[in-house]
Amino acid sequence: MPATREPTAEEQRWLDMRRHLVAHRYDLAVSAANDYPSDRRVADTPLLAAPNWMPVEPVPLDAIELELRPDAESHGATGDESSAALPHRSDGTRYQSYSEVVGALAAPAVF
Repeated sequence: MPATREPTAEEQRWLDMRRHLVAHRYDLAVSAANDYPSDRRVADTPLLAAPNWMPVEPVPLDAIELELRPDAESHGATGDESSAALPHRSDGTRYQSYSEVVGALAAPAVF
């Protein structure tokens, strides 16, 4: 949090929630993963993925090619789903993204 001002009550609630989520990250991930069928779990971890995303055997990293396709159709989350969880600034405007809130309120040493 910049030293120029104290966080608003809403920003402080967001910081408190983030602190709790970070402190309990693994246990929360395990609990959430238990709510999904076992075929959604990646190996024996709490990571989740669609079954068709997981290769039948390990893939060598040098066999993976990435291609940026800026015009490709998105089939994932847009971020709109979480905007209501973002706090308002002291001027009443809402932060527009999680990264914006982190940058303003809880920036790590390397960002």
